[in-house]
Amino acid sequence: MKIAVSDLAFTGFKAKELEKLPNKYGIEFFYEFGKNSYWDNILEQIGKNRSIQFSMHAPCVSVNLANTEDTEYLGIFRKAIVYAQRCKAEFLVIHTNEQWSGEKSAVQELVLGKIKKIIEMAADYQVRILIENVGLKTKGTLLFDWGEYQKLLKKLPKARALLDVGHAHINGWNISECIKTLDSRLWAIHLHDNDGKKDQHLAIGEGNIGWDKVFAAIKGLGPDTRLILEYANIDMSRLLDNIKLIEKEFLA
Repeated sequence: MKIAVSDLAFTGFKAKELEKLPNKYGIEFFYEFGKNSYWDNILEQIGKNRSIQFSMHAPCVSVNLANTEDTEYLGIFRKAIVYAQRCKAEFLVIHTNEQWSGEKSAVQELVLGKIKKIIEMAADYQVRILIENVGLKTKGTLLFDWGEYQKLLKKLPKARALLDVGHAHINGWNISECIKTLDSRLWAIHLHDNDGKKDQHLAIGEGNIGWDKVFAAIKGLGPDTRLILEYANIDMSRLLDNIKLIEKEFLA
């Protein structure tokens, strides 16, 4: 497996901390948290001699694909896709939705239609799209439950899946079975822990996810699967200790 780190805990002036991340680990960054000039500078600093390509997280604050009144989403995504091509990102991660309201099946069809347009646009730039499972039952934002998420992927054969373990845990999904079922469609996994109620983005081992079973399932995936640590509120020293623990306990 190939380990990468999200910049979620290192946004803004803390981004330079990622220079301390050994070059054998990749980095995923939230594109909308900076302008192109900002990312040009940051990626130049943190990307030197890194053996794994960057990956990019598409906008999820400034855009909501479930919003029926949003007519600007394609322009926002175009900027992200163009930059993903420019920085040679291995893939671009997108959310299906944030908050949503209305008749569920109609909103799902709206989101499906928008994602199809995004995938078509991304193909013009040779950018691969990964669709993340998002939404929380505890917040009323879950638009695609496990079965619906699988159906969505079947309707989008050119896209691949990114399984967010923290979201799956809160929604009561059997994470090991999700991993086995997605199989070759699963290109990357967001790893973080929580208490089963809140999306806390804790380091592995700080919540109540059963990691032994999760990593046993992960071992059955291909060697190029990206394991992306999407933590919040962690410093580089503690992050590196956590990576060592993962490599020793789960990936040996």
